[in-house]
Amino acid sequence: MEQKGKHSKKYAVAISGAKSVVRILVYILIVLFIIYLGKTGYGLGYEVFNQKQADEPADAKYISVTITEDMSVYQIGEMLKEEGLVEKPMVFWMQEKVSDYRGKLEPGTYEVTTAQTIDEMLATMSHAEVEEEDGES
Repeated sequence: MEQKGKHSKKYAVAISGAKSVVRILVYILIVLFIIYLGKTGYGLGYEVFNQKQADEPADAKYISVTITEDMSVYQIGEMLKEEGLVEKPMVFWMQEKVSDYRGKLEPGTYEVTTAQTIDEMLATMSHAEVEEEDGES
């Protein structure tokens, strides 16, 4: 009888230890996931708010793009990526969502350049006037 009690206690201690290890692993995975989300969010935010054009103005290429009525903003971003105008369709989509041009893109054929930022392309595709920023030449 005493033999059976020793095995039960050892079994309980082993189970308790295994639960602790699993709990620690779960905490580590949660922390790693939070770090991943933070890095991804920061990277996307940086790309959205620190716009850069594909080429310098001296090397700009003019490209004609056609937007149809049934295209989503993300699909427009994919088309612009295929043309070499943007690096990531997701950044184009996010930029449209936070810009003054949200929901204002109109179907049509537009002449855009690789020297334009996403914001400038959005202005062109929504028939808005593009304002020059102070200090630019």
